[in-house]
Amino acid sequence: MAEVKRDMFGISQRLKRIDRGYYIVFNCANSVYEVHNRHQGIDTYCLTSPYPTLDYRLLEYVANTQIKDGKIFEELEKNNSEIERRIIKNRQDYINSNLADVYSCANSSTRNLELENSLQTKWL
Repeated sequence: MAEVKRDMFGISQRLKRIDRGYYIVFNCANSVYEVHNRHQGIDTYCLTSPYPTLDYRLLEYVANTQIKDGKIFEELEKNNSEIERRIIKNRQDYINSNLADVYSCANSSTRNLELENSLQTKWL
C-alpha cells in the first residue's frame, strides 16, 4: 500500500477539508483507492473508493458517508420505510390473490371476487 500525497486534481488535499485526519492509500494488491483516517487509532480504514480514478466523485462519496452530518441516517430511514411499504404491499397482493383462488374454488362459479364486500357479514 502506498499513501497518495499528491494527485492530478488535488483530491488528497481537498479530502482534508472534510476531515483533517483523512488520507488516501492506493492498495496495490487490489488496485483500488482506500480512504483512511489517522484519528481513528489503530484501524484507520474508512472506505474503499467505488471509482477507478481519483476525482470529485470520491469527495462527494466521502462527504455523504459522514455520520456527523445526519443525512446518512435520514437516507437509511427513508430506504427502510420504502422497503417496509413494499413488503406490506406484496403481502397484501399475495393474500388477495390466494383469497380470490379460494373463493373461486369454494364457490364453484365463474363470478369474480369482490374484495370490498367479501369479508363483510351480511345480517338478515
